Order: sequence, then structure tokens, then C-alpha cells
Amino acid sequence: MLHDTIVNVVRLRNMSEDAQLNSKKWIRAVDTVEWLVANIPIESDMQIATFNEDAKFVVGNGDWHDATDGPALETAIELLRETPPAGATDLKNLFQLIARMNPLPDNVFLITDGLPTTDDSAASRRRTTVTGEQRIRLFRNALVELPAGITINSILFPFEGDPWASGSFWELSYNTAGTYMAPSKDWP
Repeated sequence: MLHDTIVNVVRLRNMSEDAQLNSKKWIRAVDTVEWLVANIPIESDMQIATFNEDAKFVVGNGDWHDATDGPALETAIELLRETPPAGATDLKNLFQLIARMNPLPDNVFLITDGLPTTDDSAASRRRTTVTGEQRIRLFRNALVELPAGITINSILFPFEGDPWASGSFWELSYNTAGTYMAPSKDWP
């Protein structure tokens, strides 16, 4: 979630944390979370999680937050703005985290820039590069961990060199009665 191109991701990874936090793509991702929080129905409960090699809740241990709890949600957004995007992405860990929630969510808004790049296997963690075929396999393996009955709404900010991401996340959203979007650069 640092940039749309591989070259600039490598460049930003070697820059300061401040430069990473101020990357346009990361700011856009966090702005999208903020937009979703601001537009969620007031009778809703919500939770915000992040994932890279690990998946974790931004605030709390998976407890639900009332959509009208402004201070808690503002804290979550601020913590997210202070968390730089880092490392590989393990979608399987995110789906396992979701599976432990009680009660399970009925809707998930998944904001991502592409297919997963790792999982919890030792071989995956040792890799320094990942092919398109490996990424699609990691995605399919992650789907096994997703509890049935959860609607997945995918918001994709595409990344160079990941041609199967769009179709894969569209299919995930379609199969779970969700929505898929790859928004224009000026959204939200």
C-alpha cells in the first residue's frame, strides 16, 4: 500500500517511516477507511483490522465498536494513520482473525492493493519474491479460512504486476453477495 509501481515501492521501503506514512497510496487507503467509518449506518457495530504478515485489530481485541462512538473510532483512525504499511500480506491470517470474532461480522470491507504475497508456511516466509501463480494459490488457500455467510466488499487499489488481483477480488465479492470496486484516483 505504498505505491502503484514496484520500483517506487522498493524506493519507499528504503525511506523513513514518515515518508511511508505520507505516501499517497497509504493516505488514500486510510482516507477510505475514514470515509467508510463516516458513512456506516448509525445502528451498526464495527471493527477495524490491519494485515501484513500478521493480522490484528487496530483498537481492542476484536470487540465491536458502536458506530456512534466517535472517540473510539477517531482513535482507531489516528492509530491507523500512525501505522506504516510494511511487509508481505497474508490474507489467510486476516480471514482467521475474522473467524475468531464473536459474533461474526455480516459485512467486511476489504481494502487491498493486490493478492497476498505470503502465508504462515516456512517456505513462504523464506521467499524474497513471489510469482503470480504463487499469489493466486495463496489467495485460494486463504479463502478456505473465510467463514461462510460473510459478505466481502472488496476495494482494490491496483498494484503493477498483479493482473489476477482484480478478477480474484471481483469473484470473491460476487460469490459472497458483496461489492467490488477499483475506485478512481480521486476517490474518496
